Amino acid sequence: AGETPSPETVADAGGVGALRPATAAALAAAVLGGLALLWLGGDVLHTRLPPPEKPPVVLADAARGILAGIGAAPPADRAYWFGVREAYLDHVMRTDPSPDRWTRLAEGPPTPYCFWYREGPETLVPRNPYGTIRSTDPPVTRVGSAQVALDGAGRLLYLDRVPRQHDAARTGPPDWDRLIAAAGLDPRDLTEVEPSWRPMYYADERRAWTGHYPGRPDPALRVEAAAAAGEVTSFDVIHPFDGAWREPQTAPATLTNRIGIGLAEAFGLLVLLAAPWIARRNVRRGSGDRRGAIRLGLAVLLASLAFGALTARPAAILAGSFEAVLPGVALAVFFAAWTACAYLALEPYARRAWPETLITWSRVLLGRFLDPRVGRDVLVGGLAGVAIVLLQGLDRTAPAWFGGATRAPFGNQWDEGLRAVRHLLSPDALAWPTIVLLLLTGALFLLRRPWLATAATLVLLIALDHHWVGAIDAGRLALASALVETALVWALVLAVLIRFGLFALVVTLFFTFRLQQWPFTSDPSAWYAGTSFLLLAVLAALTLVAARVATAAPSGSALRARTAR
Repeated sequence: AGETPSPETVADAGGVGALRPATAAALAAAVLGGLALLWLGGDVLHTRLPPPEKPPVVLADAARGILAGIGAAPPADRAYWFGVREAYLDHVMRTDPSPDRWTRLAEGPPTPYCFWYREGPETLVPRNPYGTIRSTDPPVTRVGSAQVALDGAGRLLYLDRVPRQHDAARTGPPDWDRLIAAAGLDPRDLTEVEPSWRPMYYADERRAWTGHYPGRPDPALRVEAAAAAGEVTSFDVIHPFDGAWREPQTAPATLTNRIGIGLAEAFGLLVLLAAPWIARRNVRRGSGDRRGAIRLGLAVLLASLAFGALTARPAAILAGSFEAVLPGVALAVFFAAWTACAYLALEPYARRAWPETLITWSRVLLGRFLDPRVGRDVLVGGLAGVAIVLLQGLDRTAPAWFGGATRAPFGNQWDEGLRAVRHLLSPDALAWPTIVLLLLTGALFLLRRPWLATAATLVLLIALDHHWVGAIDAGRLALASALVETALVWALVLAVLIRFGLFALVVTLFFTFRLQQWPFTSDPSAWYAGTSFLLLAVLAALTLVAARVATAAPSGSALRARTAR
């Protein structure tokens, strides 16, 4: 009739949406089978980096023992986390063209992971709104502050310690052999050379050696150490791929990177500024779904606050350092408000141009969580999320089938994934579905034809995706595989959005992000097995509940209400 349907009309469209028991069982079995394949395939296909050998608690105790061995007093507060040594992965990609180059990472040293440990004489209060401690946040400036970096096996890589501010009598010569042994090196195999790397802090004694790990002539290492008044202030094991990280990076960015970064920043700024203006315009016209926007904003706010509550450091809160909490609260409020504005800006146009994409979404916002269509879309989204991660895994193994080198495997975000409950509450799966629907709706208004709008959106999404750019230096086969994988993933994303709707795409990206970032293992004796099996249990339970909901008939009151409408 040329009119935009109301949210309630959209929610009641599309029929009941219940699945036959056989269909629901088949979808659930496909999701569970894909999860099992991912759990086993990570070890068989080597699509993931080999995990750290030791758990974080053991490595933290090792780092504290190293500091205690050089005379550091017990700290008032400490923090630790894992990181991926991207410089090492880039070095392997540049220097080793063999197809099995990533499978040999477990033979280290060196290892692909770096474990960071920080301690201080007072409560560590980060300045970033995410509430996470990092190597430079808060700044390492207080006397007694120290940080240590170990590899995944516990070998010392880096140490710096703030020396005393006033002059003091020497405490004796530093025990360099203790630190060299902590780095997994044999002092007898090292050759002393002239120091050439300046330490972070003042030092009146500097030493340097060259050598290699026992039994491994490659890579050649350089060890730089410094002390002040007999107290160790710096110890650094420098590999050939380690750069001078305090110096500015002078390597010019490639034209491809500049174009990609420019497009992404321009698009982000446009979306950030345009959403409130369009939302205000829609509210004045009376076409915006205010109730849905408020519910969505509150859901995002509660999830963000819960995520931040599990992120915040209790030591900082108990010490009265509320500046560690307020930035996170402000960020959660901003994200929730912007999400509500974006929904008010987008939803009326999507409801007019692609109303079928909002049927399940509207039912969820109206509180119909046990609607059969909701269960169906959870099954479809879960299957699509598993398929995306499988495609990304095949992208990292397919070039080896033809004798070519592959891209670096997935590097799990161990410091995030191991905080299991917190990461499950992250609202990160809500942003991209909204952006994709915004692009699709805008393309339809410009091009008028659905198939042309879909094709244009697909091309734009591929261009904005930076993951395939990282395969340029990995070889032609790796680049071709990355481009095919990127195209297939975004095609699947658009297919889920157009055929099943926005809610199904949210579920898709929830499964995708969790499976990308979580540590996998099929070995129950692994130190991270509990976290790994927790995600499997959560996703499996969600799948089984969705299968039950998808086959349930709506209640009589619901049927009467729909008949009356």
